[in-house]
Amino acid sequence: MLTLGIETTGKQASVALLDGGTILAHRDLSDRGRPDTKTLPVCVQQMLRQQDIIAGELDCLAVSCGPGSFTGLRVGLVFAKTFAYTTAVPLVPVDTFAVIAGRLNPPEDCLHSAVVEVVEDLRKGQIAWQRFSYCDNKWNPEAAIEVSDIEVWASLPRENVLLSGPTIERILKQLPESSGFFPAGIIPEQKRSPDATVVALLGQNELSQNGAVHPFELRPLYIRRSAAEERRAGK
Repeated sequence: MLTLGIETTGKQASVALLDGGTILAHRDLSDRGRPDTKTLPVCVQQMLRQQDIIAGELDCLAVSCGPGSFTGLRVGLVFAKTFAYTTAVPLVPVDTFAVIAGRLNPPEDCLHSAVVEVVEDLRKGQIAWQRFSYCDNKWNPEAAIEVSDIEVWASLPRENVLLSGPTIERILKQLPESSGFFPAGIIPEQKRSPDATVVALLGQNELSQNGAVHPFELRPLYIRRSAAEERRAGK
């Protein structure tokens, strides 16, 4: 299955081209350590040309749909929806937290634990979080994404639960020393961000199990309003 994976929700945007489980090409979209999503169309065009693939020959277009960076998320989804609509390639959205969890390969990445909690700093003392358990050779969400005050989240029981997510350090710095928060472990930094290869792999599975979505029906997964929207609401 020829699959194009697009990830633009994090600080390390990327694009990957897979043939089943084989990686044909992978590129990071970054400029001086920041995501450079404006190069996405050219990067995809070059990647397909180098592999001698016509856009319409793809079997699946998988894109991370959030939560994540507002600007990056919008750029990635607009490109994916336009690409899928004009080429008729099946479009599959993949939740970004599932992509982060999907980067882990038990048991070598997870030691003794088969449960990982993906967290995202929402600022203003709140975080979004979601737990995944490993079963049947895949990470399965235990529940929907939740939004909690940091102190409330820190007080929850999490024995043998590993933490992942690109903003973990920022979250931990906001906890008072008296919180008594001691995680079982934190996933290494290089595996705490979403990646296009995992987006493509999860997209293939989703397409096989549940089919594609119509480009006009795809919506970003937002769990809070943007700063501009909050300022407007405040007025």
